[in-house]
Amino acid sequence: MAAIAGINNDIEKLNKASLILEEYFSSANNTLKNDLTLLKVAGILSLFRTIDISNVELIDEINKYFNIPKNELIEKLSLLVENELADEFKNTYKVADQILGEYIFYLIFIKEKHISFSLLLYLYFDEHKISLMRLLNPIISNYGFEEIKELIIYDLNTKWNNIKSYQDKSIRFLESFWFYLQTETILYANTFITKLERTNTDNLKFELYKDNHIKSYDDKLISLLVNFYHIPEKFEVALELLMKYALSNELVFTKVLKVFKQSFTYERFSFEYSYKTQIQLFDFLYSKIEGNPILYSKIILYISDKYLVDSYQYNEGGDGNKIYFGQMFIVLSEDHKKFREKLLNFIFGCYKNDILKNDVLDFFERHHYSHLNEREKRVVTFDKDLIIPFFMENFKNNSFREASIIKKYTKTLDYSKIKYSKKVKELIRSKEYILWSKLDKKFDRDEDFLEDFSNYSFDDYNEFLKSLQVISENKYNNYSCIESIISPVSDIFQNLASNDFDTFILVLDEIFKYEYSERLYFRKILSSIENDDSKIQQLKTVFKKSTKTEGLLLELFLRTPPELTSIDDYNCVFSLIEKIDFTNVYFLDDVLDKLEYLDIDTNKEIEKVLNLLIEKTKLHQYLNIDDRFFEIIHDKYQSTFISSLSKIEFLYLYFDNQRRHFDYDLNVFKIILSYNSNFIIDLLKYNFDEKDYLSRRDFDDNNFKKLWELPNYEIIFENMINYFVNFKSYSHRASEFSNVFKGNNQKEIDFLQRKLVSSNDNKMIEFIFNIVTTVYRDKMLDFLKIILDKGCDIELFKRLDFYTSSGVTMGSRLPNMQFELSQYEKVKDFLVNQNNINYYEFIELIERNIMYSKMSIERERKEEFVSEWD
Repeated sequence: MAAIAGINNDIEKLNKASLILEEYFSSANNTLKNDLTLLKVAGILSLFRTIDISNVELIDEINKYFNIPKNELIEKLSLLVENELADEFKNTYKVADQILGEYIFYLIFIKEKHISFSLLLYLYFDEHKISLMRLLNPIISNYGFEEIKELIIYDLNTKWNNIKSYQDKSIRFLESFWFYLQTETILYANTFITKLERTNTDNLKFELYKDNHIKSYDDKLISLLVNFYHIPEKFEVALELLMKYALSNELVFTKVLKVFKQSFTYERFSFEYSYKTQIQLFDFLYSKIEGNPILYSKIILYISDKYLVDSYQYNEGGDGNKIYFGQMFIVLSEDHKKFREKLLNFIFGCYKNDILKNDVLDFFERHHYSHLNEREKRVVTFDKDLIIPFFMENFKNNSFREASIIKKYTKTLDYSKIKYSKKVKELIRSKEYILWSKLDKKFDRDEDFLEDFSNYSFDDYNEFLKSLQVISENKYNNYSCIESIISPVSDIFQNLASNDFDTFILVLDEIFKYEYSERLYFRKILSSIENDDSKIQQLKTVFKKSTKTEGLLLELFLRTPPELTSIDDYNCVFSLIEKIDFTNVYFLDDVLDKLEYLDIDTNKEIEKVLNLLIEKTKLHQYLNIDDRFFEIIHDKYQSTFISSLSKIEFLYLYFDNQRRHFDYDLNVFKIILSYNSNFIIDLLKYNFDEKDYLSRRDFDDNNFKKLWELPNYEIIFENMINYFVNFKSYSHRASEFSNVFKGNNQKEIDFLQRKLVSSNDNKMIEFIFNIVTTVYRDKMLDFLKIILDKGCDIELFKRLDFYTSSGVTMGSRLPNMQFELSQYEKVKDFLVNQNNINYYEFIELIERNIMYSKMSIERERKEEFVSEWD
């Protein structure tokens, strides 16, 4: 139709899509226009998308709100089908075409108002019966915002005047219709914000509210005002209100900062709009400088890194069904050049103010370019001509931060192959930065750096430690700079310990005066020291001087060969472990390994360790231990294991209940069960007694399938099935306990058969049958025969699960429903073939279930038919 309009030079139609659509659907309009009720029914069908005559609630609501009784509704829906305006499947109707449905909605509710738009507002806003915005969006796309606004604005204003005095209702209404009621939205926000008191600006924090949630503010008023960046003529007023709101509360301030850094930055069509949003934002902030120069300068410096970029990623919603992602480059238009130059010069000017100097350095540390296109370097080149002269004139303090900023920036220029004055690199004179950069670079490139420290004296190492302290106080990409050189620094001390132990001991004493010492890899450093008694004693002396080194005493004890380990060493370590706040017990298996080499009562010491662990479990919620700890006690000190079995069982329950399961292979669990089959009950009660329902996750950490290997498996699984049978279950839902069965295992089948034959409890019979239909589906009829032979009544038969499912379905549900039907048919055939008059009641029940299954399948087919348009 658009092509024909072009050929006929029909300019009005080309400028107004609604005329083309009206002509295209003129035949539909002719069919409807002479029958007002038919028009209304067509509109109602387009409103609800589908109408199921069997849905009594919906039919009653149509009669209630639109005054169309059921018989008349069916008659008109059938007429729509006859005229190919709707489709029908088993008394369910839907509009034949989505575009047609949108046109009918536009015609009935908006243009001709055969049904008033105010009624839609009532159903949407007051009754919550429809999703009006989802219906309006494609209409606006097809017919244009201004045309739709002109047709519905009266109804919107009427509704607004009725609710504007109610705060909750008014803001909910404006969330949906602010674009139609722009002035009303501004006035509403102003009325609310004007009543707020101004907070003390000294308490404001420059941080982002929930910085890991993009464009999430949890504030409806902020979200309303943010929308106005689409409206340039009202954007400045919205910014004024946002700023007033920000200064009313410390938390709101962090939200508005987030708005400035996320919601007003560059978008997909920013260039086409001449970067107007960004220019307006900063012009507004510049205008505020005179009133409070420090606060607004800090705001500008805090957000500027997001606006001085060379490219940006965007993502935006399409028509509700699509999201667009992409990468855009900044275009250096004349307007944008002026914007960048003004902003950079403002930043440079702030550096002259001592109060703002750190904020400027913070900006440069955050600022970066994307490097996505090496050839696209016009923006970087433009900035370079401003930034390099600033560095040359101002960065003369030999500080670590200045050197780091210059290095980072020139690295960007080098990468992009942009020429610049190399004199700027002469400003990198901070000895701490040069040290950090050298270690970071050489380690990263796997180059030898140890030779540089080969002739260091004790005094040299002291200076080295002081430099490391300066490095640790500076950050790179939000991380302490010390983090990137922990490994090479540890290598330096490892090399010193290996080649000059006497100097190392002196340096080691100094190291622990610095906080960063806790980050060094002492396990690696100690590994290079020979197992010499003299050296070990010197290390102990140093480690005992500081509370920071308690862990190193332990590490040294574990590394010391058994022949060089004394009872005093063991007692020292044990006294450390005894401390109330000591929780690192994961290594205790290594401590046990040393006991046999000491002249000590090992059984007594193991008892002490077990008692200590029990006390710690009462004080600390989370402790971790290696399962090898219990295996060592069993393998080397079996008599102690047996005599302390109750304590070991207590500890096992605690560690088993930790978030990370410690006995992965259940080796310790199987050892305990070999002595006490009933321990399975203790474990189950400990883990599950407070639960009403079981989940698959409950069995993830305990692979109980392994317990079938034990010689006493019958007692164990007897205890388990007796315990789990008491949990609530859903009809036809696979029991989570079925996960303990491997399947294809005669041992398991025999166990279930014996349990079924011996049980007279209906709940147990149902439980076993559920397991069989889940794991041993081919044995279902054999087990059913056992149940029938035991004297099954109709109540029990009703509760038997002849099919089970996981409860989760991907895609169509029809395959599962067909399976359910086939299971019922299989049971029916089995019962009929038994030729037993006592089974007739069961057959009747199964036939009824078959009928219901077939009805469900038909209903599901109808649902899939209905959902095709959506």
